[in-house]
Amino acid sequence: MTLVRSRDVIPFDLDYFHPGLVPGESQTRYILYREIFADERPTLSADETRRILYAIYRRGYRVRYPLEHPNFQVMLEQLESRMEIGSNPEVLQRAGIEVSS
Repeated sequence: MTLVRSRDVIPFDLDYFHPGLVPGESQTRYILYREIFADERPTLSADETRRILYAIYRRGYRVRYPLEHPNFQVMLEQLESRMEIGSNPEVLQRAGIEVSS
């Protein structure tokens, strides 16, 4: 929460599942954060978010076929009807940051 409060990261507004989690069964919720360096955009396009998730699964987790992984598919479903992905309002509120509607 310290990074969110200091505005050094933007928490993605989607449920994140790493390959070892079982969606719907895990008691722990994970949030994917984007560090702010030279790019301070408050939102990313859904397409760019898909590419980031793909890179994480393919390069970070070394999942050979991310598009076939059930957890990856759940995340893609969340992005299906969205044009942009911004900050997760629940995470911002927990960090004490006022969320405008």
